[in-house]
Amino acid sequence: MAIKERKQITGTTEQINAYAGHEGQIVWDKEKKTFVGMSGIAGENYPLASQTYVANEVAKKASLVELTEGLAGKADKSHTHTVSQITDMPKVVLKVDNIAPDGSGNVPLGLHAVATSGNYDDLANKPHIPANTSNWSVSGGGNGWARDNSTGFTIVWGSAGPGEWAGFARTFSSVLAVALGPWDSKNYSWGNGLDNTGFRHNSSGNCRYIAVGFS
Repeated sequence: MAIKERKQITGTTEQINAYAGHEGQIVWDKEKKTFVGMSGIAGENYPLASQTYVANEVAKKASLVELTEGLAGKADKSHTHTVSQITDMPKVVLKVDNIAPDGSGNVPLGLHAVATSGNYDDLANKPHIPANTSNWSVSGGGNGWARDNSTGFTIVWGSAGPGEWAGFARTFSSVLAVALGPWDSKNYSWGNGLDNTGFRHNSSGNCRYIAVGFS
């Protein structure tokens, strides 16, 4: 079957821009020496790239061989380096006190375990800390006492009014001393008749006291 020759529609760029044609129709631009695809709307067309243009653009791109060779010497996106492989690593990281890091990047400083663990049991030559053997009993309140049951040492405190007998909240087996003073007036306070059960408070005002001894 013989090929039928059909006349190609040609025109200048101006003529083609004014020509609507029908969508998909191909015409030849005599000025630009290129085919133009028509859209069916005058002024809207799609110039096709010439073979020379396509060839030149393709020539600008790397070939598969060039691309493979170019990537052959590049590192993977996720990768690691040893310290010795990093030529511009700051020297402050390469050594600490003139000691280079080991293969894991740690610098052995020769510190005792307690320096890094913080555990008291890692400390050598620990000082002796005696156990707390005191056993106090306390009776609180305004008139009260506290006694170390391991030694019998006792503290008694309280208050007394003018001329009152200040009876201790706990009887001493041996009272050692009493300190007292006025607390609600400017009058002085003094006492006498001290024994293991109390003392006489002499004043026109009130006092507070504290006594120590053994019981």
